[in-house]
Amino acid sequence: MADADIVSLNRDFLMIAREICQRLPDEAPWRLGLAEEMVGVVAEMSREMIAEIAQSAVPVFALRLDAQLLGRVRAARPRRSALIAYPRKGALHDA
Repeated sequence: MADADIVSLNRDFLMIAREICQRLPDEAPWRLGLAEEMVGVVAEMSREMIAEIAQSAVPVFALRLDAQLLGRVRAARPRRSALIAYPRKGALHDA
């Protein structure tokens, strides 16, 4: 993957993360794997700040695939959409 691809992915991820932090701040930590104290920071990021952070050659997001999640997705086949449970305030719900 070229650095330009990582920059593009970073920018897109940060734009979506900012929107989630603005619209769904209570869900942002579990949806994004974001520390609670960072939700407000990300929500207030300017486009310029996002562009600057995105320039890093290192992805700003992490793959959170594990055996349990993969198992649920595989078990959901051939259904078009899998029900994937994410922790939310101590409980599980379907995303």
